[in-house]
Parts: sequence; structure tokens; C-alpha cells
Amino acid sequence: IYAYLISSLVNPKKIFEIGLGTNNVDIVSSMGIYGTPGASLRSFRDFTKEAFIYGADFDRRILFEEIRIKTFFVDQTKNSTFTQLNKNIGNNFDLMIDDGLHSPIANLNSLNFFLKNIKVGGYAVIEDINFSVEPLWKTISSLIEVNYESAFIKTKTAGMFIAKRVN
Repeated sequence: IYAYLISSLVNPKKIFEIGLGTNNVDIVSSMGIYGTPGASLRSFRDFTKEAFIYGADFDRRILFEEIRIKTFFVDQTKNSTFTQLNKNIGNNFDLMIDDGLHSPIANLNSLNFFLKNIKVGGYAVIEDINFSVEPLWKTISSLIEVNYESAFIKTKTAGMFIAKRVN
């Protein structure tokens, strides 16, 4: 789906993702010791060729910086960390993705941050949503409908919420 979203954007310049994929097993949502933190950020960088890629994660041990990639700390359960993150990364994003904690409060905090920081025509995506909270996302969709087009999409294993800023 990200290849489609990125290809629908005209020359994307800024992409952001929460959840770098920690391989430290003492962290909730760890990929396990064989995971590669930051793999999706590198894929976005290589796919776009021009966009600057930002990432954030709760596990400070996996933060890194490479060509066109910078990563920062965020605790999705604490709005104060989003304030600091915003100072580091700015706004005007083409694509912002939450692939982090996968809990409703964390997802809502991320979406609140995303909706303030995506540009017109940009997308906010929340991944891996439990089907049981679909009514919550339908309510959110109705609350933001003035400035955003949005949808809850069901896959085989989880839901996904996508919002596109239209004005």
C-alpha cells in the first residue's frame, strides 16, 4: 500500500514513521533478535530517491542517522514527547505512518500529531489496528471529515486507518 501512496504523491519530500522495529526483546512489540531496526525507513529512502525520511521509536538504543534519514525518541503514550519531536522534525509531511505501539491511546496520540503536520494532499496512516476498535475509527473519521478524506481498511490480519488532508 505504501508504494501506491507514495506513487500518488507528486515528488514527496518528507516521510515519517513511528516504530522503527526494535530487535531488543525487552521492549513491547519487539520484532525479535533477528529483526532489522529501520528497514522500512531505508526502503522509503531508496524508493523515493529524494525524500528526507524521519523516524521515531521508544527504544533509544536503535535510533540512528544515515544519508537522508534521521530518527528520534517518542513515547506514544506521552504527548509531551510529541512536542519535542515536532521541534526536531518540523511539519509539512507527505506521508506519516504509525507502526509503533499498536494500542488505541498510542494510535490516537499519533494521529493527533499527524493531522497537525501533514500537508494538503498528504496522508496519515495508522497500521495494525485490532478489528474490535473499528467503531472508534469510524467515529474519528466522522469527526475529521471537514479537512480529511479517511477510511478504515480491513486486511486479513488487522485494520488500517488512512486519512488524506484535502484542505
